[in-house]
Amino acid sequence: MRYIVDIAHLEQNQPSVVTIGKFDGFHRGHQALIRQALQDRKPGEQMIVLTFSQPPQNVICGKPQATLLTRQEKVSAAEALGVDVLAELPFNDELRHMQAERFLQHILREKLRAEEIIAGPDLRFGYERRGDRAFLERCAAEEGFRLHIVEKELYKGKPVSSTRIRQALAQGKAEDAARMLGRPYSFHSVVSHGKQKGRQLGFPTLNQEIPPDKVLPAFGVYAAQVYWNGNVYRGVANVGIKPTVTAFGAASVETHVFDFRENLYGQKIKTEICHFIRPEMRFHSLEALTEQIRQDSETTRRYWQEIDRKKG
Repeated sequence: MRYIVDIAHLEQNQPSVVTIGKFDGFHRGHQALIRQALQDRKPGEQMIVLTFSQPPQNVICGKPQATLLTRQEKVSAAEALGVDVLAELPFNDELRHMQAERFLQHILREKLRAEEIIAGPDLRFGYERRGDRAFLERCAAEEGFRLHIVEKELYKGKPVSSTRIRQALAQGKAEDAARMLGRPYSFHSVVSHGKQKGRQLGFPTLNQEIPPDKVLPAFGVYAAQVYWNGNVYRGVANVGIKPTVTAFGAASVETHVFDFRENLYGQKIKTEICHFIRPEMRFHSLEALTEQIRQDSETTRRYWQEIDRKKG
């Protein structure tokens, strides 16, 4: 897969099917767009996802918003979904003030050589967001390119969106977030050295720092799965700042993997949070914390046993 990060390198040497959007999370709605694009493309056409390095609203409103995927996670997700080219453009002044007509002609038609555009019903692009569904339908009829509008994916009767996923995570509703994402919410990062408190208490953990630009779920304890070296391991994870052992600090994920003794310092792992157990809290002593970790581990083991039972 090719990964492009600026307009200067957008030029393509073959026709394409292009889908446009924020693609924050590559959730079920985004996946539907990509599936349609892969299904529609004709021989010789490539499949392109066109998005931005940060949500346009971040620039327009001047309020940076954390994203559901880091840049590397976004690249990995696109590649796994079969995308040929991921074009993640900076939302700079040039793009911000580009008229919808020029965006369509210069970016989509000339540079990306779009023969078909795949879009959701609420797509808006160009200056003052004038490039909408009606605009695309009119231009497609006039110029002869193909247009496919893909209706929204629904969850519990409402459209799947990055906003709803953020809200679910903020409330600790890991299962709801997973059903809208099409997978559990996860963290991909290197295992770092912590204070070794978990090991001293008899519950060694894999420690991962959370990038500052990534959406934080509700702080608390979760049933979790860790992916490493082609294998999946289950455990219990604390997402938060560890108030009992640190006065302050950056948010992190600390996962106690059941029946696991490998040293993974410096290695990259993926940790999925699957089910909320309890909120993060401060304990009056390490003994109280140790007892709570033991209870959390037992609760989480029962959760996984019930999941396996339901799977049959």
